[in-house]
Amino acid sequence: MTKLVNVIDAWVRILGENRLALIVLAVYLGVIFTLRVALFPGASEDDAEQLYYAQSWAWGYKANQPPLYTWMVMALQSFFGVQAASVVAIKYSALGAMYVFYYLAALRLLSDRRAALVATLAVLGFYYIAWDMAVNYSNTALLAAAIAGSLWAFMRIHERPTIARYAVFGLFVAAGLLAKFNYALFVLPLLMSALFAPGHRDWMVSWKIFATVFVAVALAGPYYFWFFGSADGLASANVNSLPTDATSTYLADITKGLWGVFRGGVSILMPGLIIAAAILWPARSSAGQAPRQLGAHDNRRLLGAYIICVIVALILGVGVSRVSAIQAHWMIVLLPVPIFAATWLDPARISAGRFRAFVGVFTVLALCVPLGLAVRAGVAPETCKKCNFFFPHSALSRQIEAAGFQRGTIIAMDYPNILSGNLRRYFPDSRVVSGRFLPYLAPTKIPPGKCLIIWNATRGKDLMDSSRLWQLAKRHLRLAPPLSYRLNTAEARIHGSAARTKKLGFVILENNLGDCR
Repeated sequence: MTKLVNVIDAWVRILGENRLALIVLAVYLGVIFTLRVALFPGASEDDAEQLYYAQSWAWGYKANQPPLYTWMVMALQSFFGVQAASVVAIKYSALGAMYVFYYLAALRLLSDRRAALVATLAVLGFYYIAWDMAVNYSNTALLAAAIAGSLWAFMRIHERPTIARYAVFGLFVAAGLLAKFNYALFVLPLLMSALFAPGHRDWMVSWKIFATVFVAVALAGPYYFWFFGSADGLASANVNSLPTDATSTYLADITKGLWGVFRGGVSILMPGLIIAAAILWPARSSAGQAPRQLGAHDNRRLLGAYIICVIVALILGVGVSRVSAIQAHWMIVLLPVPIFAATWLDPARISAGRFRAFVGVFTVLALCVPLGLAVRAGVAPETCKKCNFFFPHSALSRQIEAAGFQRGTIIAMDYPNILSGNLRRYFPDSRVVSGRFLPYLAPTKIPPGKCLIIWNATRGKDLMDSSRLWQLAKRHLRLAPPLSYRLNTAEARIHGSAARTKKLGFVILENNLGDCR
């Protein structure tokens, strides 16, 4: 037991040293990144979607998602080629930036290293950040980094309101607005809450705030000008991006939506806050007592007002839009909650034993992520349904090449797996078209080649008889019936499985048919 205490004490000292903590964070994320790339060869839905969109530079790609993540993928592709590792690297870099900026923001809001460390480690207990975001979500990871960075930049202005610091805040605002639309649900309540905190109000009404506005508008404005003015922007928005039930009543919709907000808020904050509260409850400040050695009342008031503004905005949003299906990861705007909770801690009442226990528990939670990846990689190939991570794209692509297709235009049926983005990794010189991701279409400037029409045939379906796939092919390849073709199949074992297989059906059209070239 004494040895364990000594180990944890040494670990606490390491985490308290900023440089050492950065090294630990980099190693931790590096290990997770390596496991993710090595053990999960396929791209998740979000990652495959990014690979599909990253065929060309564009102002926007889909109606319900800003383009910053795709632009970053495009930039990495120009150096490292088309590979899933580039998409994953951006995600883990964003998570690393989130933890760094979150700690720095907490340090300024709390003015105590142990309290700031408590708030930051609590985020490791958030399931949707520590696990789900590390595995699935892409844009949301970028949003989390933008929120944490914005909060840090916001507090730097409070310390010294120079024009340069206003401009840096504007840079993070632009990044957030280009990451996800619901960043507005963070920044607007944050600015409004500053008006309720006298210590923050003064710099909010300063003329220097125009430096923030100028930088944000200069960087994010062109995209939003395109979005609201282009036929491919707002006009193409799918109502399914904000799900409602056309058959239900208004009361039923908002009841379901509000329940989704509550459930999502609880889900995004758990189990981190419960564990933290259970360990550190005796260290809370007495009722009505000012935080000792922490930030002033203004910071507590700021964060409290922010949380209230977010909740009110969510309730009003549900009431106006009748959104009935709220996704838990949309509640990432509640990321500042652990810092607010930490303002109620009295550092002088945090015993060494309880702090050791806190750090130890959350260290174990952090280690569960790489362990969970290893376990999932061993178990999932035999139990998965869609099997996106373990789909044998590499082996199947080699069979397609052997059948006669090397490059050209690929028409992919992206159901139930996103074939289009994954096939780009193995046919990087080809143009890929998918009906799932319209209205975006990659440019037609490609090297000479053939046409490949492909679909998931694992369940034995001949989708060339599918009107949807056929119409997609005719529309983008200018094919005219009658058309003779030969059905081909490719089949390979799922990565990590002893017997389970995935099967693709495909047709190769010669370069003298329609736009095949």
